Amino acid sequence: MFAPSAPPAASLPDFDLDAALSLVQGGLDQTLFWPRWTALLFIAFAIALTMLGRHGQRLLAGTSLGGIVAGAILLGLRPHFPDAEWPGFLAVLGGGAALGLGIATPGWTTAIVSATALCAVGMFLAVRIAHVSLLVGAIPGALLGLFLGLANHLFWGLWMPPIAAAFSLSIAAARLLGAADTGPIVSELAQAPYSLALFVGLSIALIVVSHEREHRKRLRAAARTQAMSDRELQSKVKRERERHERFLGNSGES
Repeated sequence: MFAPSAPPAASLPDFDLDAALSLVQGGLDQTLFWPRWTALLFIAFAIALTMLGRHGQRLLAGTSLGGIVAGAILLGLRPHFPDAEWPGFLAVLGGGAALGLGIATPGWTTAIVSATALCAVGMFLAVRIAHVSLLVGAIPGALLGLFLGLANHLFWGLWMPPIAAAFSLSIAAARLLGAADTGPIVSELAQAPYSLALFVGLSIALIVVSHEREHRKRLRAAARTQAMSDRELQSKVKRERERHERFLGNSGES
């Protein structure tokens, strides 16, 4: 007798860890040849994000949007006008305007940046890891990033600045300590697994600091509110006592 059977379940594509690590290693190799002053700039950026706390989300959103706009202008115009100077000037103007817009409107900027970032991540996972069409990863990634950015931009203020600071410090450490141009001090930092391990460790530490600082801030706010309530209660009791004494005609008694 013929018995219907369900079609076999589709197998998930294998995650190509070697491809992911090779891509990270390629990007890391590029940073090792950057000027040394860029490492100091990354350190200053990380310090600023850490000092600003939750408000570092404004700086991060602005710099991210400014970098995206400036990079898009350069990538779109520089190949067609290699000898012209106005594409660079336009990139500076566009990046500066995007920086100001990002600082002024962190909510929408976070949504745009997160949509762009998750779209790129989705494209990478689709093409390089899952070996499927890039639209399979690009569209869901962009929509998810847009939703997360709009719905949780205040929440991300506790997470994204510490992660960005950890990333900046990891790049700076690799450039200053792992580069071979002046003799590496910690050569392992030039290798993707060790650099990623440093990034993860710094991210965890800075996220803990961010949440602890926010927790202490809430405790201080609660203490101030309680103190104000106590003062208001004491003032109310004093007014009621004085009114009661006047009503009984005893206000002049000592």
